[in-house]
Amino acid sequence: HGSTIEHIVFTFAITGVTRTLSHQLVRHRAGVAFDQQSQRYVTFKKAATMLPGSVAEADETVRARFEEATQGALGLYGDLVSAGIPAEDARFVFPNATRTNLIMTVNLRALIHMSGLRLCTMAQWEIRRLFQLIRHEVFAVSPFLGSFLAPKCVPLGYCDESGNKDGHCPIRPHKDEVLGAWAAKAAEAKAKGRALPLA
Repeated sequence: HGSTIEHIVFTFAITGVTRTLSHQLVRHRAGVAFDQQSQRYVTFKKAATMLPGSVAEADETVRARFEEATQGALGLYGDLVSAGIPAEDARFVFPNATRTNLIMTVNLRALIHMSGLRLCTMAQWEIRRLFQLIRHEVFAVSPFLGSFLAPKCVPLGYCDESGNKDGHCPIRPHKDEVLGAWAAKAAEAKAKGRALPLA
């Protein structure tokens, strides 16, 4: 009876995340509403960017090139606006590393679904961190409701991600492993003249 929990609604102010994250987040449609800071109507005097950990820990030359590219894009944006180019056109140079702010209102049923996908260890690190923080906030309001926000493998009992067939994520075994174990048990039972129940 998932419809009953659609009446439980949360609103989150999400700040300082990248456009990379927001592009993923707004793909969720049912049971969720967003208002995102506009890059058209807001003229940025000092836009901020994020440096991913993998880039921060990379070779110094690679990191410097990343920082040069992002800062160069932001500098060009300022030059374009100063030259009279409308902000809605100047924003075309913004990289996905540009930070943004948004408001998200979501019902609990949708939030459980979103968390199942975004708390998975296969999810992109930034959006996974966001949902860890969201889970923390829901727990602060209600530990009972917060307990429903978990990677999808927790309620499923197995992992269905093709990228985890090697079993590097230890939360739940991959479904191939589960089905393989069941097939082995079924074969063993059949050899003994018994059949395993299907349900």
